[in-house]
Amino acid sequence: MGSVGTLKGKPEWKFFSVRSNSWKEIEGGDCFTPNIATGHQLGLLYNEAIHWLVVYNGSDYPQGIVIVAFDIATKTLSVIPLPYLLDPNEWELSLVGEGGFFGICMMDHIWQHIWVMKEYKVQSSWILKMDILYPSDNTMIPLCFTQSGDVVWM
Repeated sequence: MGSVGTLKGKPEWKFFSVRSNSWKEIEGGDCFTPNIATGHQLGLLYNEAIHWLVVYNGSDYPQGIVIVAFDIATKTLSVIPLPYLLDPNEWELSLVGEGGFFGICMMDHIWQHIWVMKEYKVQSSWILKMDILYPSDNTMIPLCFTQSGDVVWM
């Protein structure tokens, strides 16, 4: 996966094909603007797709933060809406995935809210797994889930 650039104000998403030694555009990428400020990682590999938090500019969903998944095999993008609409200026977001669980950590200044999907890519399957009060002396960041559903923190 390579560059996200802009052409005439629209973002363009590309990947580099080693097989053809060339850059290829990802269809539909012009609907997504990277929102790196909202996440700690540049991308999360889960279920053979790379996931990012982005601003969605298309017409299928209300404009706002969504998760975009780039399927490595098919070279296509798909949208995973968050559990609910939120103001990205009030939250810090981080994707978490592993051990058969895919989720997002929504952090404000006091709480961390871990949401997971019971069924991958099904918006109605989001469930609140846990609310955690921030430690007063440290900021913890979730890294991944274990097979048993525990969260590993850093």
